[in-house]
Amino acid sequence: MEISAVTIYLINLCDNLRTIAVICAILSVIGMVMLSITERDFDFVWVKRVGVGFAVSLFFFAVLPSQRTLAAMIVIPAITNNEQLQKISKNVLIWAENYIHEHLEEQKWREAK
Repeated sequence: MEISAVTIYLINLCDNLRTIAVICAILSVIGMVMLSITERDFDFVWVKRVGVGFAVSLFFFAVLPSQRTLAAMIVIPAITNNEQLQKISKNVLIWAENYIHEHLEEQKWREAK
């Protein structure tokens, strides 16, 4: 999977959308309080509409992933599914095993003396 400029833009946009959702939720609460204070007849139609806006805002805040989560969801699979990186890690693992075995043999040889 190739990570394009659009993907990076969308990842950066995610936190902004979460911030907008929180701002909308706060404005909805303020709107409900203002409606309940100013309206003597207390029209429930507007309170319901503002309440739905509040619920939708909280839903989007909860559902939208953060920038870090979204980046991890896209970048980590791209790294782990890369065959070239897997070959490098296998070679490093083989080198590390050989290095450890050589040093263990040298240590055993020194202890035997």
